[in-house]
Amino acid sequence: MRHGVLLLLALAIAACGDDPGGPKTRGPQPATIDMMRVVKISGDQTAQVPPPAGVSADLVAASTMPAWTSEPLVARVKIVQPQASSAAEGDSLFVPPGTLVHWRVQPGCGELFATTTATDDSAYTYNRWAPGTKAGTCTVQAGRLVNGNIVIDTTWTMQVLPGPSVALVADHESISMQLGDTVALSWHYTDAYGNRTGPCPHPVSLRSYNESVVQTIAYGDPRIVAVGRGTTTVHIQAPYGPGACVVQGRHYANVLVSVR
Repeated sequence: MRHGVLLLLALAIAACGDDPGGPKTRGPQPATIDMMRVVKISGDQTAQVPPPAGVSADLVAASTMPAWTSEPLVARVKIVQPQASSAAEGDSLFVPPGTLVHWRVQPGCGELFATTTATDDSAYTYNRWAPGTKAGTCTVQAGRLVNGNIVIDTTWTMQVLPGPSVALVADHESISMQLGDTVALSWHYTDAYGNRTGPCPHPVSLRSYNESVVQTIAYGDPRIVAVGRGTTTVHIQAPYGPGACVVQGRHYANVLVSVR
């Protein structure tokens, strides 16, 4: 009987360990959302604005379906607080599959396939982006919802390029000149959504509708000369057609010129 009591006492002491009040090792434990951070892996990219509806039957029209880019946005959720205060030394933390990541895109910068995604078994998560009609620099952000607070962890940078030039636009619809003045007219090109496109390498022609008021100087020269008082229109015309600056659309603009 005495030997039985001593055996039970020894087993009880072994179960308690050296520190009966300390935490027990439980093995890997799921981290809580406040211990995590969303880290960008890849996805910064450059894309062109989508083609407008009706441009080509082979192109997906922006009005019917977003034109998703071919490169996904890839993120991974990592643990930034390696051990909770209640965890034992032997415990390790992991990101549980299905951890939610919340996304948002800058207004006017296109569309995301999902506003919320979940992590896989390796703590990775993915999303897709389609550019909008505004050219320029855009951002996509991802983060977590921690105790009701939005926490943005990382940002992707997207460069949206304008589409092909479809219109020549004069920088001034009308100008005033003094008799004898010489003024250089200016213009630019835009895509189907009004985004400025690059300059045209081909010369542009000017034509005055009343050469007794305003005269042009030479082909490809943007300057006009006020030779008489009155009002006239100067016609600006860019090369048009395949290989030119404006393949389709409005390849000219008019400027009303008043000479005092």
